[in-house]
Amino acid sequence: MELPVRWADSRTLPALLAALTETRSAHLLSPIYRWWSLRRDGSLVSWQGTAEAKPAPAEFDKFPLSDTAFASLVDIAEADAILANLHDVQPDLFHSGTPAECHARVARHLLVASASGIEAAGQRQHFSALALMLADDFTLHPAMASLLRRTRQGANYLSELDTLPDDFWQARSAA
Repeated sequence: MELPVRWADSRTLPALLAALTETRSAHLLSPIYRWWSLRRDGSLVSWQGTAEAKPAPAEFDKFPLSDTAFASLVDIAEADAILANLHDVQPDLFHSGTPAECHARVARHLLVASASGIEAAGQRQHFSALALMLADDFTLHPAMASLLRRTRQGANYLSELDTLPDDFWQARSAA
């Protein structure tokens, strides 16, 4: 049975298993009695298999995913990719919380970025850095809320950042 390289990665395993059809998931789990993994918060999650000594051959060569399922996996992995990039260039951003808290914060703010038309990779990474360095509610500040409205209407995110007043940066500093 051919397995994707990162099946055992606890960051992606739940999403990968959820993306499979019920038939493919059952086939993958058929030789396993129970597959345990850690969630981001350290708790356990498991999937029940049937522990078949000789599982039936697969009716497929690899685990095919629909375009929708693949796009969902890419979306789920974006926060991890951004966190890895930020850790390489700004490791000091990660003192504000546990790894799980930082991930949750970035993932939550990426949803805001998507809803606000912030689509370019560099801009999404910058917005994620703000999510780690500023107060968690920085998007509620009137100046930022206005900026997000303008980007949703097509304005350039990076150009709009120059319009933020000094009081935004002072009021939104993370504690």
